[in-house]
Amino acid sequence: MGRPPSNGGPAFRFTQGEVAEMEAHLQDLNNAIPHRGVIQALTDMFTASAARAGKVTVYMDQLICDSYVGSF
Repeated sequence: MGRPPSNGGPAFRFTQGEVAEMEAHLQDLNNAIPHRGVIQALTDMFTASAARAGKVTVYMDQLICDSYVGSF
């Protein structure tokens, strides 16, 4: 659910709820990568979640690289 950073910082991880949300979008799109607007909306939603509030910002490239591309 994430990869260790190359700079020695803390590892980024998606929560189980975030993974479920991304998987639901993939199923709705028959495993096609969602449009940029959908990815940005997920990024904003994950960053604003209670679990991440004031801690970790989620970036679009993390969603694309770690989740959607890794699903194929």
